[in-house]
Amino acid sequence: MPHQGCGRGPVEDDPVPEQFGREGAWPKTASLEAQDLHLAGAWLRLPDYVLITGSILGTWNAGRFLLDITANGQPLARQTNLPPLKIVLHTSGDTNLITIRSATVSSPWG
Repeated sequence: MPHQGCGRGPVEDDPVPEQFGREGAWPKTASLEAQDLHLAGAWLRLPDYVLITGSILGTWNAGRFLLDITANGQPLARQTNLPPLKIVLHTSGDTNLITIRSATVSSPWG
C-alpha cells in the first residue's frame, strides 16, 4: 500500500516517499533526497560557522539503507584560525549495523 506524506496527508512532491508492506513496522522501500540544504552552524553546534550547506541522499530497500551526505562550511570572518570545511560521508547498513563506506573531511592547508 503506497503512502506519501509526513503527518500532513498525501503530497505530490513529498521528499520522503515510502511504501509499507503487509508485515512489520519498517517500510519495504523509502527514499530521502534533500539537495541544497542550508543549516545554521549553531544548530549543528558549530557556532563559528554561520551556515552549513550540503545535501543528503538516502534509500531504504528490503531492510537495508544507503546514506550519502555532503556538507560545506565557511567560518565567520572574525575566526581567522578556522578553515573552510568540506565533509563527504557514505554509509550503508540495516537496523542492527551501520558501515561507514567512506568518510572524507577536507580543508585547505595554508
